[in-house]
Amino acid sequence: ELKIVRDDLLGLSKTVDSVLSLAKNAKQDSTGFHGSISLPFERIIRMHEKEIREKSLEINKNFRDSVYTGVSYAHLEIILKNILANAIKYSHDHGVIEIEGVFGESGMYVITVRDYGIGMSPDELQKVFTRHYRGKNVKSQEGSGIGLQLVKDLCDRHNIAITLESQQGTGTTVRL
Repeated sequence: ELKIVRDDLLGLSKTVDSVLSLAKNAKQDSTGFHGSISLPFERIIRMHEKEIREKSLEINKNFRDSVYTGVSYAHLEIILKNILANAIKYSHDHGVIEIEGVFGESGMYVITVRDYGIGMSPDELQKVFTRHYRGKNVKSQEGSGIGLQLVKDLCDRHNIAITLESQQGTGTTVRL
């Protein structure tokens, strides 16, 4: 019973952190990020080292070129942190997560995060950007349903296209 209370408090704490981050960043001015996209990803990976190690995950990275974006480092880190945290959380033990940052054929820089975890059904995929929505297959995982809504809000604010592809039992791919 104490474990349940502890887990509930941890989930509530993360929800409060997300709400405070959303409020703080709603007012923050964007000065733009210039550099290798590997910098924020390496920092985020270090932040999640424990979970990565506990699940024996393999993180494959492929970053090419430096990128300039009108998104501040803080906003970029929030976006990437939420996407990568979900990939870690919903990956199977001994799974693989692929992260890539390259210029596409259109000349736009494309960031892709792909996991081979639990995935989502088409119905759930339609709702993932809805505040507090949590998929049916993730109820046993901690979370508030705020993360992807925050990501979508920040992407919209900075005119970043975000797409999710997913199949239940196969995994999820997020592209920015």
